[in-house]
Amino acid sequence: MAEPDRLCDYQAMFLIEVHSHYRARRAAKTLSSRFEKVYHKSTEDFRSVTSKIADVVYPPENATLDQWVQWIELATWQRLLLSCYVLETQQAILLAREPVPSLIQETGLDLPVPTHCSVWDATDPTEWAFAAHRFSHSPRYVYEVTADLTVPPFDSFQSSVLLAAHCNRIDSPAPYTSSSTRLDIEHLLDTSPITTRQLLTTKLVQVTPIRALLAVSGESWILSEKVPSAQDFTAMKTTLRGWLLQLWSTSATKASTVAIKEALKLSIDILQNALKEQQNSITLDWGTGMGIYFAALVLWAITTTANTRIKGPQKTTQQPLRPQSQSPLPFATGSSPSVAPTPIQLLNQFPRHPPSVTSSPTQPHNIGPLQSRETSPASPPSIDCNTLLSHAQITINTITFLSTALLDFGSSDSLAQLPLNLARCQTGCISLLLWVKLRLRGVSLEDQSGMADAWTARPGEGLGELLDGVTGSLERILGKGWSGWGI
Repeated sequence: MAEPDRLCDYQAMFLIEVHSHYRARRAAKTLSSRFEKVYHKSTEDFRSVTSKIADVVYPPENATLDQWVQWIELATWQRLLLSCYVLETQQAILLAREPVPSLIQETGLDLPVPTHCSVWDATDPTEWAFAAHRFSHSPRYVYEVTADLTVPPFDSFQSSVLLAAHCNRIDSPAPYTSSSTRLDIEHLLDTSPITTRQLLTTKLVQVTPIRALLAVSGESWILSEKVPSAQDFTAMKTTLRGWLLQLWSTSATKASTVAIKEALKLSIDILQNALKEQQNSITLDWGTGMGIYFAALVLWAITTTANTRIKGPQKTTQQPLRPQSQSPLPFATGSSPSVAPTPIQLLNQFPRHPPSVTSSPTQPHNIGPLQSRETSPASPPSIDCNTLLSHAQITINTITFLSTALLDFGSSDSLAQLPLNLARCQTGCISLLLWVKLRLRGVSLEDQSGMADAWTARPGEGLGELLDGVTGSLERILGKGWSGWGI
């Protein structure tokens, strides 16, 4: 078969590459040679293409269809190049792969800034010419975008390119950084939920040893990548444990605690925004749900480390995670004098009082099918919606947990209060993990009757290997309990 020469062929090859990483039944482990060909093809004469795009500015009354079509082809090649660059940077950020040198020689700062979406989305030559004239003085290249720039806010795609260029982890050997993640161009970025999630996730990965976090929570698996040796796994545990313990260290310098404390704040922000997005029926784009997963793992790791500090290292007992209170959920109000109120705006679609949950008065509430295999009876228990926490109840407890997590874990007095707050934090963390699983599976807030189906979903039902692996990892975390993680 001859090499494709048409632009649409290269676009199709790029889309196949995206699907292979995020939704394929067997996810790609690296960028393919096919993608590399597309990437290199799109970089050919990209500076010349950028100049031609900028030069194609005509008075609206003189704009013709041919001129518009010419511009569309040039802009499409440019956007294909930038899409390839963004996907390449996502390998280390969203897919937690080992940073490797870029497939192209150009740095992100040398790449062009794509044309604003109002020009791209024009529906006729006149509308296109008006929009092109409006943005004719916008910066052409990423390095021209500075904090003192006076331009309209960049759109979501432009913002994705700027974030990828400024925050990429290509060829970065350090597991995380201890410096602040504040970008001086943040105020110029798009403020939509998708861009906000990209920004927060990019920052979170910078200050978190994300590969170590995934390896420990995945029990030597980093998503679908096996940690190569026991020595490497031990080293990752040591890295993660040292990072986590800085949260409560009294002897560490302020600079050394920036990473873990900023990761805690960023994780809370990501998850609170995700709750708002679900309430507003905003769907997750491919790959963007990984930030929600990473944030949940940060809070799980902190809660697990808090358990170790209070109770000491324990052998794995394979007891499933379950609320510690006999009166399961929601949290008891007034349990702490400094507990922040639950955000009312996030609860206006929920019942005033969560549905009651049938529970034995002498035993803690059972989270049904999330029991570990070791403690399950010989025949699998039947799944009864009455033995599961309702979606509304999970959501309310997640909101409450996030509203107090910074005070419970990140304040100067949190260590002294930890023994009193641990059970409440564990209960909230369990609800958080359950909520994240439902969110990544696309279960809506209104879906109460389908809860049993949501829990019993099996791999191969359309999510692809990546998300199936993520939700399966959450199930294993809930099944194993709080001890035996080595952190």
